Amino acid sequence: MTLVVREVTRSAVPGWDEFAMASGASMEASRGWLDGWRLRHLGRVRLFEIVAGDTKVGQCAVLGNGGKYDLRDGLMLDKQAHSLWPQAMAALLSRLGPGQYRLGSKWSPASPADAALADVPGVTIASQKGFIVQAVDFSRWPDWESYWQGVSSNVRRNVAKGHRHGGNLVDLSHGRPALRRLPLVLRGNLAAHKRKSLGRLGWRVTAHMAGEGLACRDHLVVAALQSGQQRITGRASIAFGRRVHYLGGGGSSDAGAGWLVMHALLQQAHAQGPGAMFIMGPFDPERHDEAIGGGLLRSRRACRVSDLPASITRFSFAM
Repeated sequence: MTLVVREVTRSAVPGWDEFAMASGASMEASRGWLDGWRLRHLGRVRLFEIVAGDTKVGQCAVLGNGGKYDLRDGLMLDKQAHSLWPQAMAALLSRLGPGQYRLGSKWSPASPADAALADVPGVTIASQKGFIVQAVDFSRWPDWESYWQGVSSNVRRNVAKGHRHGGNLVDLSHGRPALRRLPLVLRGNLAAHKRKSLGRLGWRVTAHMAGEGLACRDHLVVAALQSGQQRITGRASIAFGRRVHYLGGGGSSDAGAGWLVMHALLQQAHAQGPGAMFIMGPFDPERHDEAIGGGLLRSRRACRVSDLPASITRFSFAM
């Protein structure tokens, strides 16, 4: 089968996000995130489609130029075209030309096809950094109730505690309307870091969260808890198809309030259907500091995350 790689403009690919979501890509493949990257780094973002005859079988976002390229979130292929990965990668690299490349995303588990990279003609692997993406993989449970009964009993107690306050009301907002709730999430995230005495790290993490929320605003989901007339806590995620990425949040120091909004986000992620994942972020055992990340990892384990292998690969390509 002959594959053709063609470069397209942003305006020429109205179905870019839909194809990315169907292929299982992360939010870093969304046009909003790519536009944000372009603005933050004053860099070039190039979009490519891979076609067989008249049928689109894949796409890829490429960041950078001048012989240094980042294949953001890798090759996105139609589910019926996964066997074409080596051929599609060879065609893309031939179109881009010789240079230094980076492949992988902190938000995406490694694709089984990535192992075929070393066999692509002209490719020389320079380094491969392995790490873990932690995610609630809902396919491990037959339904929501089975999952919820499997989480930590302490989590269930805290959610029940939150429900016992009759004035508590959780509302979910989606897409651009959710931006109105984003300041609540950001303030809560800063407050949570302050309680943990994490100092400047809280500002950096919160600023990064704000950028991701704004860039991916079409896919933003915010769960806000209102107690009486006051919204006291909020948490946010990016729902990109069946991959839902947890951003963070906080507010009230009451564990019941925090887990009540987390329960809402988890249930929203499960509702995305078969194959849904709630991705809570990367974890690198070599860099882990228990004093900083211990509580975060315990809360993830309480939600019954799976440890999914991932990697960032750097390689060169020569014609």
